Amino acid sequence: MSQEKYVVVLGYIKTLEPLLITYRKGVGGYLETLKYIPSSTLLGAIISYLASKKGVNEVLSYNRFYNMYGKAFLTSAFPINKELTRIDDPLPLPLKTIAKDKENGKHVSTAILWANFFEHKEQDTLNYLVSLDYKVGYGFWYLDSTVIKSYFPKTISYTHVALRYDSRTSLEGYLYTVEAINTNETFVFKACISENLLNELKEEVPIKVKMGSARSRGYGLVEITLSSELSYEDYINERLSTLRSEENKYITIDFVSETSLKKANELGSQAIYMKPIITRTKRYYNGTFHIKTLVEPGTTIVLKNRNNLKELIKHELFPHEIHDQIFFAPSLFQINNPIHYCEVKS
Repeated sequence: MSQEKYVVVLGYIKTLEPLLITYRKGVGGYLETLKYIPSSTLLGAIISYLASKKGVNEVLSYNRFYNMYGKAFLTSAFPINKELTRIDDPLPLPLKTIAKDKENGKHVSTAILWANFFEHKEQDTLNYLVSLDYKVGYGFWYLDSTVIKSYFPKTISYTHVALRYDSRTSLEGYLYTVEAINTNETFVFKACISENLLNELKEEVPIKVKMGSARSRGYGLVEITLSSELSYEDYINERLSTLRSEENKYITIDFVSETSLKKANELGSQAIYMKPIITRTKRYYNGTFHIKTLVEPGTTIVLKNRNNLKELIKHELFPHEIHDQIFFAPSLFQINNPIHYCEVKS
């Protein structure tokens, strides 16, 4: 890390208008929104907001923004129904490792169970894994005391008619439906940012800014607030203190931002178990569409605990240098989410 001081902050986003983060166009003109806010969308909105406040009349690249304010590494923002208690609490994630115990109806993360099976090949473990119900639906999973729960943001659908510019009338195929995240939904994110940028943001919060698609058509207005902060060094020390007090055989890594496939494979090269969520993302930059394979938030990796926690924690929220002008994929993650270690009890 450079000599510049960095701070870990916890932030919240509240939707003031329906929010449309377009990622899929269905058959018959159906636009479906992502249910979380990607880190690239969040950082792009902040860059745009600060550029407009400073009177910059051009699109700032990530590198130029870093030169002006210092680096900013943001997780994606995930829907939540109550605020986090501590800045190092895990974020609610769209995990793919969750299943339901058919006997008691409780949810369990299968990540550690699969790692244990792959390492020891115990038949009882496999029998239990096979007995689970994996049809639990899509949601953002978190631990409430000792119970695994999920939250799903409320959405709203609108049907629009696109008009021809020449006659201002509609034709067949011009009818389309939009699914957007409803107003008054709250999202939570974490960031590791320079003190310079933090001071700049503190002067502006709450920040009201547009993000996502269809911003000129009544979509995308959000309010960004910052609730707590901790120096980067204190954050590392607190995380180390917490994790060293736990006697876990395995280390779990959950990605909380978009991640390059190369970085995910690098971390997963020593994995006992990996549950990736892979997507092909298209971005428009400098007059051309670019396509890249990324790993989405919610991807889980399980490693053998080899006492390399400090090195991993150092890069939870502060990755290596990023010089990607097109894709913001900071490869942020959280270690040892307690949801993976919660035992199912009858």
